Amino acid sequence: AETADLAADGHTLYFTIKPDFQEEAWKRYDGGRTPNIWRMDLRTLKASRMAPAAWSQSDPMLDGDTVYFLSEAGTKHRDNIFAWKPGSTPRQVTHFTNLDIRFPSMSIGAGAISFNVGGRLEILDLKSGEVHSVKLDIRGENSRSASKSEAVGSEVENFTLSPGGAADVFEAHGDLFLRDGRTGVVENLTRTPASAERIPTFSADGKTLFFMSDRTGEYALMAMDLATGKTREIDP
Repeated sequence: AETADLAADGHTLYFTIKPDFQEEAWKRYDGGRTPNIWRMDLRTLKASRMAPAAWSQSDPMLDGDTVYFLSEAGTKHRDNIFAWKPGSTPRQVTHFTNLDIRFPSMSIGAGAISFNVGGRLEILDLKSGEVHSVKLDIRGENSRSASKSEAVGSEVENFTLSPGGAADVFEAHGDLFLRDGRTGVVENLTRTPASAERIPTFSADGKTLFFMSDRTGEYALMAMDLATGKTREIDP
């Protein structure tokens, strides 16, 4: 089993037998490796699928006779929390449309589920169905960290040339750098130590730079106006 939870009766086990999809490569996949939740009677060792579905199901979590789990079955096919009771059909509990829920965990004594979405910690109140953000304040040993310069020449990769050949952009150490082909001056375009910017590509007119970034919590396509430096996310 990949993920599992035991019901309060002590003999009904809910589990998945295939790896879940909490990784970038398997999002929105509905082929033969799609995980579904099964339930087994440990007294007879007989198992059957909980609620057959085309989209992934994983991370079963029990609250009484209700099974909460992750699934991509929603309209946007993002991982959200669903609920199911024996004899019913699954119902969607959370409704995130741009980000996937990751690492859900039932609280001790049930009543709430914590999870990660977009790098944030959220709490789902099972009684009200409301989601609340948890503010974290993690203080390091040093309250003030000094900045420093670091050579990244050995980390250069994913090079792209501007349409006219007057400049090029390359990736290094999670940032994107613009090099003027005439002067050789190099400028850090992104300056984002807390995120990784990758795979830069110029637009056909050379005015916009497209790249991938995980600044929102997961990799997304971004567009930077090279004249103003303003960056926006390209909606999927």
